[in-house]
Amino acid sequence: MYFEEALYAHLSSTASSTGLMTLVSSSDPRIYPLNMPQMVTYPAVVFQKISAQREPTMNADCGIVFATLQVDCYSTSYAVAKRLAKEVHTKLKNYTGVMGGTSGVQVDYTEYQQEMDDYIDAIKTYRVIQEFEIAYHE
Repeated sequence: MYFEEALYAHLSSTASSTGLMTLVSSSDPRIYPLNMPQMVTYPAVVFQKISAQREPTMNADCGIVFATLQVDCYSTSYAVAKRLAKEVHTKLKNYTGVMGGTSGVQVDYTEYQQEMDDYIDAIKTYRVIQEFEIAYHE
């Protein structure tokens, strides 16, 4: 399983956060890698790995990746965008373990880095941008 698949599974899991899934729909979660569809329903979440450094280990088949992850929370309401960001923060901050279920990706640590608020006038939408540093095994 790729890290991005594990992250999607973790964010869309209703077992660990009903608040996030209430906001982005539990039937077909509005959680997207890299960008949103053009006719998206808000609120929505977009994630992307903005940098990654790979460190080899003694086992040539895998290594540790130190990645910076950006998670953007969008809504037409500032309050909802902030609430969505808080839910994402709760699911990711200080996370360790197997992300994405039993066949997922081993995460050694997840550390919250920073947050920024934004308003995109062209689409009349608020965005809360969060960055996390994550160490995981390939």
